Amino acid sequence: MINKLLSAIFILMAFQGFSQIPVSSPPPPSAPDTIVETTKPDSQIIKPATPVNQNNNNQNNNNQNNYNQNNNNLNNTGNHPIIISQPQNHNNNSNKAPQPRKPKPPLFSPEFMEKVYYGCNIQLRYYALLSGTGGSVVYYDLSPFVGYKLTEFFSMGAQILYNNSILSYSNTKVSYDVIGPGAFARLSFLQRYYVQAEYDLLSVPQNYLGTAITSRSISNDKMFGIGYKGGGKLSYFAMFMFDYQPSPYSPYYSQPLIYRAGLVYNF
Repeated sequence: MINKLLSAIFILMAFQGFSQIPVSSPPPPSAPDTIVETTKPDSQIIKPATPVNQNNNNQNNNNQNNYNQNNNNLNNTGNHPIIISQPQNHNNNSNKAPQPRKPKPPLFSPEFMEKVYYGCNIQLRYYALLSGTGGSVVYYDLSPFVGYKLTEFFSMGAQILYNNSILSYSNTKVSYDVIGPGAFARLSFLQRYYVQAEYDLLSVPQNYLGTAITSRSISNDKMFGIGYKGGGKLSYFAMFMFDYQPSPYSPYYSQPLIYRAGLVYNF
């Protein structure tokens, strides 16, 4: 009995001793490495810049989506569609409308009239006949013309030639008038000089025999010469022309060298 009691006491003491021995527990799991990041104010944070092309593409895509969504809504409602202009990419320089050309100056505008000049051949001559008949001849020339300056030095124009020779003798007067259109071209040089070539189509009398005109003919006169002008905006001019191939009925047939004078404006 005593032995059993001692055995029980021994077992109890042994159990208490084991309970006081510290039991080692497994180490706790290690925490993952943490990175300490210092925060900066928003004003100091450098954000990556978004490319301009990406912004433009995003904006264009949004516009396109809105355009498609509007059209889908209209189709779903069954109402009459309203045409909505498709957004365009304003960043594309190729979509710019071409610049309109500068229009030509209208007729009789100040810019047009600045290149126009006009004038008139003015002559009046008198000479006596040497045939001993006591006769005389009065010659006058009134031939208006107008020209246009194609460049600073070159111009072209048109004219109406009219001159008349009145023969008087023995109480008789006979008139020999010449009239017809003509065209000319002028080339200026040395500011006050110019050369001129012209072609005239004249209606002339067929006879200069001191009798009344019985019939008329057409004379083709091809002339060239040189001229001089003096003055300002309104100037005078004098020129010598030569008919190098006069027709038989030309008024210049017997005297192919012609003298002209007159007034011209804006030449």
